[in-house]
Amino acid sequence: MSGENVKRTIALALNRRTLGADQGQTDYGKTTKYVTRLLNGLGWKTVPFEVGLNLRQAQEQLREIKPEVVFNLVDAFMESGEMAPFMTMLFSNLRLPFTGVDSTVFSLVNDKLTTKWHLLQAGIPTPQGADITALRKNRYPGPGTYILKSRFDHTSKGLDESAIVTVSNSSDLLDLLEAQEEKVGMLCIADEFINGPEYSVSMMESSRGRGQLLGIAEAAFKTPDVRIVNYGTLWKSSRGATTSAPTISLKKPADHITAKLTTLSHDCWNELGLCGYARFVFRTDQSGKMYLIDVVTNPSLAEKGAFLNTARLNDWPPEDVVSAIAEGAIARHTANI
Repeated sequence: MSGENVKRTIALALNRRTLGADQGQTDYGKTTKYVTRLLNGLGWKTVPFEVGLNLRQAQEQLREIKPEVVFNLVDAFMESGEMAPFMTMLFSNLRLPFTGVDSTVFSLVNDKLTTKWHLLQAGIPTPQGADITALRKNRYPGPGTYILKSRFDHTSKGLDESAIVTVSNSSDLLDLLEAQEEKVGMLCIADEFINGPEYSVSMMESSRGRGQLLGIAEAAFKTPDVRIVNYGTLWKSSRGATTSAPTISLKKPADHITAKLTTLSHDCWNELGLCGYARFVFRTDQSGKMYLIDVVTNPSLAEKGAFLNTARLNDWPPEDVVSAIAEGAIARHTANI
């Protein structure tokens, strides 16, 4: 067999499947198949492996696969988004190139509250917020409208219109936040709710190791009473069955908005020390002030997800994006040897 016909091997790191799959796990499976199809079409030999509790077994699997790069799709470890950065330590320990950020940056950005304080100190506007510990210590941002969301999970699990609350005192906000944690089964924070237009920004690492803008899009809600993007917003349900009927669409924003978001996104990328690929979510308030709402490293590569749809809207085909992510991981690893 000639050398030019030998396919390069890429290991596809995946969440361990669990019994009783919910809709999120079903969608994750679809995303896995889609990314595999893209990689195979690009000429890679794709070898999937699931990461479970036995890390020694995972190590041995990777040594047997001998991949040129690991494409990391793990967004939870032991079913916990908080522990997702742990997997990048495994890849680093094996001296393997892998897509996305390293464990240090991943741990920072994965924690929405820590990221908030870091960016505020850098002068990047984000909404005021607090967790249960802060509220119990009387660190109360003040009366107003808040959105109660997971501190570590980036899949919008449990997030719907009922998570938007208006309070006049610290005690009420504390009670509501405790109830939200009980409801979703994970640590949560209360963020000042910015009730304005929402924007999605997709970025990835360029061949020179810098942040490269893939595209900017505005989320256009088709249902007037919907104010947030969550799973229920993206897909209408009928008797528990999910259908492919999107209730939001993406459109290109006005030029002055694009210019402002371009500057802010590059500032965020550089301040957080990002690499690989990431998605930023911004909102503007009634005065036109722009706020960073969320930073997602290793965002979902779902075929119809926000990251790829935003890139596609700006003339970046999904196969080009996925190829650049994989090749960028190899180049970054080679440069650091």
